[in-house]
Amino acid sequence: LLSKFFGQGVVVDPLPPEFTEANLARWSSEFNLKPVFLPEEEIGPDRRLKGWIKPEEWFYNQIREGKLAPDSTHLIHGWYLADFTPGVDYTDGTQVFPDDPLAPVISQLRKKGKIGKHDNTPIGSRFAITHEEWQTVVLPAIANHHGFKPEQVRLERAIESNAIGNLYDPNRGRFNLWEWFQDVFELSYRLRGGDCERGGLARVSRIRPGHCGSDVAGRPLVSFVK
Repeated sequence: LLSKFFGQGVVVDPLPPEFTEANLARWSSEFNLKPVFLPEEEIGPDRRLKGWIKPEEWFYNQIREGKLAPDSTHLIHGWYLADFTPGVDYTDGTQVFPDDPLAPVISQLRKKGKIGKHDNTPIGSRFAITHEEWQTVVLPAIANHHGFKPEQVRLERAIESNAIGNLYDPNRGRFNLWEWFQDVFELSYRLRGGDCERGGLARVSRIRPGHCGSDVAGRPLVSFVK
């Protein structure tokens, strides 16, 4: 699969020791977390990748202007667990991911008053959570719940979400929702993307990290990069 896009020279590392048959089965069945490998490749504006939906030109322009980190187009070589829970179309803020494995964790955090929501947000919904709440509350709770180290669990970077959608998960970019990305934009902003009505897998835009949007969700990414 990787050779199809990047040629025969792609080096794939051996599976991490944590990727036992039992662990992989449990992570997949209970949490919709499945293994993905990302090669050390740059998805730059001039890179020709047949059949690949690249980020829109706005994304590359922001890197040229210094508003995004210079390495924002670079994939970090290694194994990850990605969240394969299907998205959902936005309705009126009451939408939830189907059979969302994050719902129990998010419900408990909301019951304890650690994260907010809108009046019509279901208690277990991963929508209406700010970027700051994902970073400081939700992701550490997910790590603790699943038995991962806190530093292993973060949001996907825009280029990682793009690669996972092109390589592994055909559901990415097919719903009219936004998803938070890890990337910092001009210090006071973060990136989001994925809305199918505005470009889907190619779509990237900026937003303030304190935004509590009923149309913005997030996905944990578990890193096993050494």
